[in-house]
Amino acid sequence: MLCPANCLTCTSTSCTNCIAGYFILASRCSACQSSMPNCLSCAVATMCTGCQVGYFFAPSQSGCISCTNILNCRLCTSASTCTNCITGYYLVNSRCSLCTPDALVCCSQYVANCIRCSSSTSCSACATGYFFAVGATVFNKCIACIDLIPNCQICVSNTNCTQCLKGWYSNGDNTQCLSCAVSIPNCAACYSADICFSCQSSYQVQEGVCQSCGDENTADQYYVQNNICTLCSIGIQNCYRCVSDSTCL
Repeated sequence: MLCPANCLTCTSTSCTNCIAGYFILASRCSACQSSMPNCLSCAVATMCTGCQVGYFFAPSQSGCISCTNILNCRLCTSASTCTNCITGYYLVNSRCSLCTPDALVCCSQYVANCIRCSSSTSCSACATGYFFAVGATVFNKCIACIDLIPNCQICVSNTNCTQCLKGWYSNGDNTQCLSCAVSIPNCAACYSADICFSCQSSYQVQEGVCQSCGDENTADQYYVQNNICTLCSIGIQNCYRCVSDSTCL
């Protein structure tokens, strides 16, 4: 049976279920926005269950009201509760206050990924994983450590990495992140070039290196848990080939 426009299910005489954004009115589907502007979903003509971004439903007015009725507010849940302010303002007790350099919460609005600033044009501390770079081409910017030093997670300068991404380790002078798997075959995470603490699938850590669980014919009969090779049949009853303690092949 072909249902009327915007109707999901119907009988021979009426619609019983409408698509999102419509409600049943006189046996047919009517758009929520035709009854309540800026309403995305509703059950009846006077009860919106989802307003457009930047609006909230006001039962007393049977419609979606703009969050801009709260001064400098971008998102809200009621006429008195703002949840997100426009740029240049920050949230205090559900209201929006003007950003000033001493309002640290605003620093990221001045400089992306900045967490401490002395003015609207000067960042003094970047978020973890970023470094504040000063120079002719990168003035006043927090730049991701990984963009300065490949595979670096945390850095204190553009040449000093203090923590590499998982699977990489810092060389002796912290200027590079080197691959654990290249230095220690089948290693997924390591402390240094000769100490692995987590191996790839089907390998377990033994004295800082990765040892295979079984041989090439039996390796898939084991899974690794807490860096220890365990038979599939122990973790999963009647399972003889697996990739984890919950996935049998």
